[in-house]
Amino acid sequence: MSKEKINTRVLIIDDEELVRDNIEEILIPRKYQKNEAISNASSILFDEEEEQILTPAKSNIPEFMVDKAINGMEGFEKVKLSIEDKNPYALIFLDMRMPGWDGLETAIRIKEIDPKVEIVIVTAFSDKSIEDIVAKAGQNVGYHCKPYATEEILQLAIKGVNDYNKLRNLETLINIIANLSISENHLNTLLQNILDQLAMYIETDMAVMGKMENNQYEKLFSIGALEEKINLSQLNQKINSANANHDDVMQIDEIIFAKMEEYAVFAVLKKDTQLKTEKLYLLRLFVQNAAKAIRNAQLYEELIKKEKLSAIGTAMGMLMHDLRTPIKNIPILTELMRGDGVDNPLLEMVEQCGEQAAEIFDDFLDFINESPLKKERVNL
Repeated sequence: MSKEKINTRVLIIDDEELVRDNIEEILIPRKYQKNEAISNASSILFDEEEEQILTPAKSNIPEFMVDKAINGMEGFEKVKLSIEDKNPYALIFLDMRMPGWDGLETAIRIKEIDPKVEIVIVTAFSDKSIEDIVAKAGQNVGYHCKPYATEEILQLAIKGVNDYNKLRNLETLINIIANLSISENHLNTLLQNILDQLAMYIETDMAVMGKMENNQYEKLFSIGALEEKINLSQLNQKINSANANHDDVMQIDEIIFAKMEEYAVFAVLKKDTQLKTEKLYLLRLFVQNAAKAIRNAQLYEELIKKEKLSAIGTAMGMLMHDLRTPIKNIPILTELMRGDGVDNPLLEMVEQCGEQAAEIFDDFLDFINESPLKKERVNL
């Protein structure tokens, strides 16, 4: 079974060559240097190539691919090029104090073009506080102080690459789920599942799934006693005033609002909780694809209805076609009856009914066959 390929591309941005080379050496240790004498000796003794005998043992450590940049601008250009080539970096090790763009400005600019890349700032000195870095570059930007140990850099690299690939796999999974077709009979189950998954993801025990009715969200399902803590009418007013119709995910005080088509989830966060950047990103991704799944369910139901109507129309067309001939034969039968001496005033009524029925059948068949409409002048 082939192992699934993961992204292990790492970019090191540091103005000190020694640091760049050291981190590269940690991630990609120098392989055993082939020595001609030893190679010849092993060939004589074992009748095999020395490098085959001395093959390093397999490891769970990813095989990193490393690029280096001497400053923030060069690093930014490398990231930009990697995105254009559809071969992005999974992780960036970034120095804080550099000529030109410092680490914070570099991180902010890189996040603008590649919000998915993991960044670890490694520095001995910084003019910026951790709070300032988090506020401007996002909580998913790590921070590590120099001097560092080899094991620390290796651990950060493994974690960063694994986190990056887990998120990409989750994106793929969510997209697959979003494109599944389900019937409207299962829509309530889907909505309940979305509510449960979202509540679990943001770690809350109070959440409500609502549906838009008359410009207000009406409760469908709930977890916990959210109605006792939150007034839904006031919350609706807050959402409208915050112009939430243009945002699929937003935080209003301690409330998370997630919009999916005409449905929405309201969830109460724990006190003084602010969702991290990567959590908001995944939450937004989840909500967008949940909306697609809901829409797919509605489209699927519409398709089923159209197919049923089409089948009914076909059956009715066949029925009308088969009945039209005997109905049109009614005037012939009444004329034959008169020829046999039957003189009954009901015959004229039967003929009129037959003609009316024949006209109805003709109109219905014209409608099914999309016959061109014949227009006539009438006296209004």
